[in-house]
Amino acid sequence: MSGLSFHTYSDLMIHPWGWTTSPVADIGLFKTWSDELTRDNAYVSGDAPSILYAVNGEFNDWCYGDSTKPKMYSWTPEIGHDVDGFWPPPSRMAPLAQGEPARLLRRRRDRRTVGAAGRVVDRRGVISTPGTARASGCAPVSSAPAGSRVRI
Repeated sequence: MSGLSFHTYSDLMIHPWGWTTSPVADIGLFKTWSDELTRDNAYVSGDAPSILYAVNGEFNDWCYGDSTKPKMYSWTPEIGHDVDGFWPPPSRMAPLAQGEPARLLRRRRDRRTVGAAGRVVDRRGVISTPGTARASGCAPVSSAPAGSRVRI
């Protein structure tokens, strides 16, 4: 599962951890997906303490690190520039919402994921064997047999 929690502002793509610069266990997956998410927008990506400031109790940390629920891979896109600030004027709200958030949600919806043994999961959650689909993003996939469905 993955998620996005939109905030303002700074043109950043933040992933866990929010409270430390120690990398998460799946840092390779986060870097791969962050590269994909920031490919067309020149956003800076990384953990919060490295690219913005340290936070405690942040959305991404809960999604990824809370072991009482399934692990989620999530990001906090910080949308807008200095001139927009934390409370963009009404004239900027529609352009900001129609720009980056819409593009990221389309990319998230259309992504394909790859996981264990090169299995590929399409946006419907159907697992394919290697070579039957093209993967552009990454996420962990169980060892379920090809043709089965997983929740993404």
